[in-house]
Amino acid sequence: MSHFIIEIKLFIQFGKNSKGQAIFGVFASRTHEIIEFNECMIQSKISSQIANAIIDFINSNNISVYDEKTLRGAFRHIIVKYGMKTGEIMCIFVLGEDGFIKEAELVSMLLNKFPCIKTIVKNINKNNTNVILGEKNVVLYGSRIYSR
Repeated sequence: MSHFIIEIKLFIQFGKNSKGQAIFGVFASRTHEIIEFNECMIQSKISSQIANAIIDFINSNNISVYDEKTLRGAFRHIIVKYGMKTGEIMCIFVLGEDGFIKEAELVSMLLNKFPCIKTIVKNINKNNTNVILGEKNVVLYGSRIYSR
């Protein structure tokens, strides 16, 4: 008997709005301009809630987001993997740096607010590329990394 893992993946890019605040969304077609949104209608509601909690934390704590022009900044993307059958969640912070201020506090906040999160990973991608994930992963919480 085989078991299939059914999951939904939400990929979110980070940028800044005209006021200099961190925002998230998707890239406009054939550009690196962020189209901001607060909720993705084709994803699980909890994935959008997690993304909003992360962006609020980033803005409240003055954590940098990656700038495509200067090639500097911490948060490039987040990936939220939601297991439809289990309700379990994996969060991946894709960073342009080795870490960020208040890293442990963000992990703690997410785990307190969303107990269904079973794994949090930071992925380091310092390359000037449109490839989302880098080669280095550090597990911040949880015991396993599943690659799919």
